[in-house]
Amino acid sequence: MIYPEIGLSFDEEVGHRHLHLSNLLKKHHYSKQKLIEVIEELKALSQNDIIISHEDLFRLDIAPDALKLLAESFDVHLLLFVKDPVLYFNDKYKEWIRRQSCTLEPAEFILQHFEYLQIDRILPMWEEAIGKANIHVSEFNSNKLSGSAFLANFYYKLNKITGTQIETLTLKPVKRKNKSLTNTRTLFYLIANREGKRPEAERISTRTLFENNKGLVLSRECVHQVKAKSWHALHYLKTKYGLNVEMKNVDDYLLDMDFFSIKKRYKLQRKLLGA
Repeated sequence: MIYPEIGLSFDEEVGHRHLHLSNLLKKHHYSKQKLIEVIEELKALSQNDIIISHEDLFRLDIAPDALKLLAESFDVHLLLFVKDPVLYFNDKYKEWIRRQSCTLEPAEFILQHFEYLQIDRILPMWEEAIGKANIHVSEFNSNKLSGSAFLANFYYKLNKITGTQIETLTLKPVKRKNKSLTNTRTLFYLIANREGKRPEAERISTRTLFENNKGLVLSRECVHQVKAKSWHALHYLKTKYGLNVEMKNVDDYLLDMDFFSIKKRYKLQRKLLGA
C-alpha cells in the first residue's frame, strides 16, 4: 500500500494532500492526455494499493470523463466521511478566512459555496463511474472519533477493502493538526482581509485574540438554512447507504452571537488600524 508523491502537495499547516491530482480531475483543468500520463505513473508504482486523498475529489465540478478514465484503469474505491453540515460550514468558513483571505460574512459564504454539500448530486457521478458497491460512506463525528482513533478506524476500512493488514496498534498520536482560529481572531482576520491589512493582522498577538470563544460563528438563520438545504443530501445518504448523519435542532447549536456585535467589530478595527 502506498501514498504516492505523484500529484502531491505539502502545506505547513495541513500536511500532505493530493491537491495537484485533484485539480487535474476538475472540468476546467481536465486534460485526458495529462491524466493518462499520471495514470501510467501510478501503474508503474511498486505497490498495487494506492491511496489518493483530497477533499476536492468530491465536488460537483469533477469531470465525468476523468472518473470514467480512472475507473477503466483501476479498481477504484471511494471512502467518504460526512460531517454535520452545520459544523462543516462553520469550520470551512473559518478555514477560508484564515487561508484564502476570504472577505465574506458567514451567510454570504454559505450562499456562494453550498455546492460543497450537494451530496445527492455528487454521489451519483461516482456511482455511475465506479459502482455503488465501491463507495464507502461514514459519518465524521469528532466527539466519537478523533486523532489516532480516527486513523485506526480509517485503516480498518482500508484493511477490509484491500485485504491487507495495517498494524493499527503501532499508530502514533497525531501531532500535526489543521489549527483552527478562535472566533475573535477569525473576526479580526475578516476585518483585516477587507481592509487589505492581513500582514499587519498576522503580527498582532494579544490575549483578546486568543480567547477560546464558545459557539459557532454562524447566525441562527444560517443554521436554519443549512439544515433545510441539506435535507435532500442527508435523505439520500440515509435511504441509499443507511447512514444517518446526526444533526441537532436549530436551537440546540451553541452560537457565538458576539461575532456579529458592532461594538466588538469596531474595537477590533481600531486595534488593526492603530497597529
